[in-house]
Amino acid sequence: MNKSTLKKYNGIVLKQALDQHGSIEVVETQLFRQLHFGNKTIQSRQFIDNPLLLIDQYTQMMLLPLAWQKPKRVLILGLGGGSLVKFILHHLNNVAVDVIEMRQGVIDFAYQYFNLKPDARLNIFTMPAECFLTESTENQYDLILMDLFLTKNTENICVTCQDQYFQLSQRLTKNGCLSMNILGRHIDDAWTKQLRRFFPGFQYIIPTRNLNSVMIASKSAFPCLDFHSVRESEEKFGLSFLEYLLDLGDLNIKV
Repeated sequence: MNKSTLKKYNGIVLKQALDQHGSIEVVETQLFRQLHFGNKTIQSRQFIDNPLLLIDQYTQMMLLPLAWQKPKRVLILGLGGGSLVKFILHHLNNVAVDVIEMRQGVIDFAYQYFNLKPDARLNIFTMPAECFLTESTENQYDLILMDLFLTKNTENICVTCQDQYFQLSQRLTKNGCLSMNILGRHIDDAWTKQLRRFFPGFQYIIPTRNLNSVMIASKSAFPCLDFHSVRESEEKFGLSFLEYLLDLGDLNIKV
């Protein structure tokens, strides 16, 4: 069947592949190009006419630490269509980005269909995140972005790397932040207690408009923020940082 006639998920299938973890599909609608892992859940998407714009709220929330930090080294666990990678490389000049993605097909599709470009600041490692975290703690990062999902038939599985929280904390610099995309609104108390052991500074969970939430954690205390500097960061990145900060509760933001 010609790829232009194969329709799925309210769009046209541009490319599909199968590996030991399941299906990988690129679907194009009138406005978006989307990545699917064998079911209707959109793993990543971009505007066809503006690939650098972050569409999904959770991706914007994951970058909330940019409101107060200027990371030099960033670790991204899970590539997807590369939305976070492209955004960071576009907006931050003096940055090094390491990406861990275990599916070579996802990497290939990100380059072929989602406008990811080779960049001297970018290194992509084809391996499971758990293996990367346990192999070495040589490099530390100012920001770790974790967006790991697999699918099993129609089920979406969030990979939280709970057994590697110690290694995750070791990978963070003293004032670094971990941002994690997680499924659901009701977070297990045992899970957050375990998280607090390794990230004692702060842990905030922000629900999105969809069915997932974003967890932000650090080993250090939450910084005292200046209203005007946050506004400047909003203008620089085009993200609604103040809106998301208000979702965190009673924070000390100087006006």
